[in-house]
Amino acid sequence: IPVDRPRPVVKSYEGDRVGFSVGEGVLAGLRRVAREESTTLFTVLAAAYALVLGRAAGQDRLILGTPSTNRNSHELEGVIGNFLDLLPIPVDAGGSTLRGLVQQVRAEFLRAHELTGVSFRQLVDGLGVGRDLSTSPLVQAVLALQSV
Repeated sequence: IPVDRPRPVVKSYEGDRVGFSVGEGVLAGLRRVAREESTTLFTVLAAAYALVLGRAAGQDRLILGTPSTNRNSHELEGVIGNFLDLLPIPVDAGGSTLRGLVQQVRAEFLRAHELTGVSFRQLVDGLGVGRDLSTSPLVQAVLALQSV
């Protein structure tokens, strides 16, 4: 994703967070799309977020990150702690309708969840992605849904 200023030599984690709420009417519409596409509200929001990011960046293809609790192993059931991993979700918003993009994101989410036994670090190492201390490998934008 293009940046509006030079990247620091070492990643600083001084990004920003944007919180917002949507009105009941908009939320009802989003839920209707999710229901009609047999998916979740999060998937619809992720598709819309990817569409906005892609347009802002002038790119059709991007990789959206989303946190996932990676507790698929029986050995971890009794262990206390945070086992959060980042799922990279490839998205190609070029020429897609919103519903087409929702279907694509849904398929990629399902595919990514099938591979949750592979950690983000293993994926980066396996792909041979060059390490750059100024940016995160593979993913530069993350979407996390938090209900309050």
